[in-house]
Amino acid sequence: MVDSFQRSDIDGVRRHALERHSDHRGELVELLVDDWFEDFNAVQWNYLRSEANTLRGFHCHVKHVDVVMPLAGEVVIGLKDLRDDSPTLGRSEQFTVMPSSEAILIPPGVGHGFYFPSTSVLVFAVSRRWDPDDELRCAWDDPDLGLEWGCSDPRLSDGDRVGGTLADLRADVRRRGLRLV
Repeated sequence: MVDSFQRSDIDGVRRHALERHSDHRGELVELLVDDWFEDFNAVQWNYLRSEANTLRGFHCHVKHVDVVMPLAGEVVIGLKDLRDDSPTLGRSEQFTVMPSSEAILIPPGVGHGFYFPSTSVLVFAVSRRWDPDDELRCAWDDPDLGLEWGCSDPRLSDGDRVGGTLADLRADVRRRGLRLV
C-alpha cells in the first residue's frame, strides 16, 4: 500500500494518492479503501460527467462528508473553510487533480466548487444520502471566496447561476440554526 497522504492548507481536508496496478491488459486503480479516511462510511456513490468549461458550485454541506475522485479529464477544486471553530477558518485553497490520481475528503463546513476545463468524469461518495436542505450555496465568483477559477463564463446550473454572496451563505447557516463544525 502506498502511504501517500498529501497535506492540505485546510484542516480536515485530506488528499490520498491513488495506487495504480498496470500490466499489458490495462490498469486497476483502487478508488477507496476503508482505512484511508477514519470515520468515513460511504452511503451513496455518484457518477458525474461534466462538459468542458463547466463549474459546479460553490456549495457547502453541514451534514455530510464528500470523497471525490476524478476519473477522466481534470478538475480544479476550490475550497474555503467556513467552520467557526476551525484553526483554518477563512482559508482558501485551490488545486488541480488529474484522472485517477487521488481521492480528496472534504469535511462538513468546507465549501467547495469544481471547475472542469475539459469534458470530465468524477465519482464521489458521500457519508449521508443527498438532502436539498444540506445544499447551501453562494456565487462561484464571489471575491470573498478568494478563488481564481481561470474562467469568466462557465456553464452553470440554474441554482449556481443565482447563488448569493458568501455572506448570504453564512447568514443562511445561522438562520437555520446550523453550526458549521
